[in-house]
Amino acid sequence: MRKTKGFTLIELLVVIAIIAILAAILFPVFARARAKARQTSCLNNIKNLALAHQMYMQDYDETFPFAQLYCYATPQRNEFEGVNRRWIYWLDAIKPYVMNKDVYRCPETKEDWCSYGRNISLGYYNTTAVDDPPRTGTSYVGVNIGKIKKPAEFVLLADRPDWEPSYYHYWNGIWTDPTNPYYEQFWLDRHNGGMNTAFVDGHVKWYSRNQFGAVDYGGSLYWFVGSDG
Repeated sequence: MRKTKGFTLIELLVVIAIIAILAAILFPVFARARAKARQTSCLNNIKNLALAHQMYMQDYDETFPFAQLYCYATPQRNEFEGVNRRWIYWLDAIKPYVMNKDVYRCPETKEDWCSYGRNISLGYYNTTAVDDPPRTGTSYVGVNIGKIKKPAEFVLLADRPDWEPSYYHYWNGIWTDPTNPYYEQFWLDRHNGGMNTAFVDGHVKWYSRNQFGAVDYGGSLYWFVGSDG
């Protein structure tokens, strides 16, 4: 009877070494592919939210929903946060136009509600940060889309850091002024070193940190109503 010859220890070690080398090569490739898939999914989410804004405006005289609205004398339950609040967000305003609540959440984050921030200059309460010249008074005003001169260059939504979805501090050049102490807190690069952005005209695009800008600091994107955007 013929005796079957097994692998020697050296041969087994060689096979293990080859597998380890292949794993070291392929795992980063697979990881990048998964990250790219999550980036694409996020881009689709933000596209749907931009389209929901457009549908809202068709029903409300071409006016954007405010970013945040204090509307209750007593706290009411905010379903997105799962807590009681005295205010509602733009998320609530466009909710009838959003088919799936999951589009509010980027798959790259662990947040359980909204991963995106709205450009507050398109509708906020009594703040000098939202317009040029600044608005006055104490009313809640949503901007009419007719005031946006370059909708394809005017930012509507973007990936947000750990802030409320209406407190996306785009004003005063924080985003692109490296000398500002809050600069690093506001920049978000969770998608391959960049962030997904939606514009008023409805199109979406990924931007790296170097590409992202504000008109105050020589960038090509517009944040403020009346800033030639």
